[in-house]
Order: sequence, then C-alpha cells, then structure tokens
Amino acid sequence: KSVKRLFIFINKTDRDGFEKDTLFKEIKSRFGNGCIDFTLEKEKKISAVTGEAAYPLIKNIVDIAAKKWHNLYCDVYAIKNNFFGGQITVTGLVTGGDLIEQLKCKDLGEKLLISSSMLRHEKDKFLDNITVEDVEKTLKVKVAVVDNDGFEFISNLLES
Repeated sequence: KSVKRLFIFINKTDRDGFEKDTLFKEIKSRFGNGCIDFTLEKEKKISAVTGEAAYPLIKNIVDIAAKKWHNLYCDVYAIKNNFFGGQITVTGLVTGGDLIEQLKCKDLGEKLLISSSMLRHEKDKFLDNITVEDVEKTLKVKVAVVDNDGFEFISNLLES
C-alpha cells in the first residue's frame, strides 16, 4: 500500500550550524519532489470563506494553524446565503454574489480561499453564474479554489 501523504516535523532547527536548504534537498531526494516546506519566513495575511454550517470547523482549523505558524494571519468568514435564503447554511450553495456583497469592504489580504464545492462542476462559475475571475476583479484579491481536503486546505493556507 502506498503512502499518499507523509508529514515530517524537524525539531531543533534554530541550533547553530543547521542548514535548512541542505536538509530539505536531502528529504526531497529520499521522498520525492512532492515535499513541501511549510516554513513561513514572513508574515502572511489571507482569508477563507465557508458556509455558516462549516464555519466552526474551518475557524478551529485556522486557529490551530495560527498557533503553529505565528506569522499566519487568516480571517475566516461565514457567508450568509441570501441567494437561496438564510435557512441554507451549506458551503456548496454559497454564491459569488453573496461572497462579493458580504466581503466587499473587508481587508482580505493576499489571497482568498474558497471551497471547490461552491463552484459548478466545470469549476469556473458559482451557481449564480458569477465567475471566479469576477470575484477576483471585484474584491481585488487572488482567489484560490481548494478541494474539500484537510491537507489541501493547510497547503493553501501556507503556500504563497
């Protein structure tokens, strides 16, 4: 059985003589180019959106990540579903119009994470026909579409 994901945490990297680049090259040579360095050298401010039902879970994941990576600042926004009605709280029915309306006055940082479940199967439009590009232009932020997968979410939180 093959391993899809393997996390390696390296302690004592602050000691004199530690050479991060050398160690990371060795790790890549052993485990492949799929290795990701999750070190945050500089401050990172981003945002993530979700439906109201998943908000507590997503917020908790972000809070745990922010404790681990002190340079990570991520605001999580629960989007109220005005398009289909306030009783709809799932992420998969969040529309581009609701995103734009509720986030237009927010400082979203350098990137906005959205769930792939918000988009039609072609992955380019929301259910109200607003495109990811429309959201990017209107909110003036890069949008990253993230699959419903914990590793994928953390990877997008940390990568540039």
